Amino acid sequence: MLTGIEEYKKVIEENFSGLKVKSIEKIGEGWDNFAFLANGGLEFRFPQDGRDYLIKQIQAEICLMPKLQDFFNLAIPNFQYVGKHKDLPFVGYSQIVGVPLKPDLFGTLSASAKTRAAKDLADFVSKLHSFPLDVARQCVAWEETSKEIYTKKHQRLPELQGRIPQRLIGYLESQFRFYFQELAEFESPAVLVHQDLSPDHIIYNWDNQKIEGIIDFGDIAISDPDLDLRWMVDPDDFTPDFLDEFLQYYQHPNPGMLKKKLMFFWNVSALVDLFHGIDNQDEKKFATGIKYLERNAKS
Repeated sequence: MLTGIEEYKKVIEENFSGLKVKSIEKIGEGWDNFAFLANGGLEFRFPQDGRDYLIKQIQAEICLMPKLQDFFNLAIPNFQYVGKHKDLPFVGYSQIVGVPLKPDLFGTLSASAKTRAAKDLADFVSKLHSFPLDVARQCVAWEETSKEIYTKKHQRLPELQGRIPQRLIGYLESQFRFYFQELAEFESPAVLVHQDLSPDHIIYNWDNQKIEGIIDFGDIAISDPDLDLRWMVDPDDFTPDFLDEFLQYYQHPNPGMLKKKLMFFWNVSALVDLFHGIDNQDEKKFATGIKYLERNAKS
């Protein structure tokens, strides 16, 4: 893999002979990708390594994003550059102007600005969920129900024995027991889902007081539409009333059951960090998962 920022610059220029990279800086590092800003306005995203699911993710984006370009009122990444380095694909696009709608920013918005944000986000999610599945299936790498997703998570709970306090195991078991008894069958027909609509991926234009665009479609799949709403009950991300405001503009068949389901998603969300830590021998990520699980168990 590439190790230094100058190597990334070289790979970009080798792939695109007409592009001279005059400046480049690293602007992000998630679980799956490295992101760089070139020439002050072009964002390039590289998979961290050659893991199969990372390649499938970016290939799905490369296939699907052009089909989504004119589908929304909000901006989404438009892949102007699609390159390869040692068979690993990477992409580049004009950076969407704005800043992530993080809690410290969201908390400063006026009531009218929050209403507009709820309305614009509801419009985006509604349009995404209405995208033709026959077209989406030409591109996406994963299609499964939320029940299948959480059944797999539940089946992995024995891996946590001896790694986390027994009381937290009991907490997780009680959450899953409630889910399978009360919520698992409450699932709308599958749609195209973003799956990672956290504030980090909602780009806000402060000057215009509106959401400018949505980024990072790497987890896009066909699944339960409720998965796209799970961040809205996280008190670290949105104010408690935001989901209710969002639901004024997003049609849902059963808001009461939805809220119970979203709370379950949030209550067991630490499993993402815990299992990532186990799978990648990442003790820091595993410790983060324990911290989040302790927090959720006390709430």
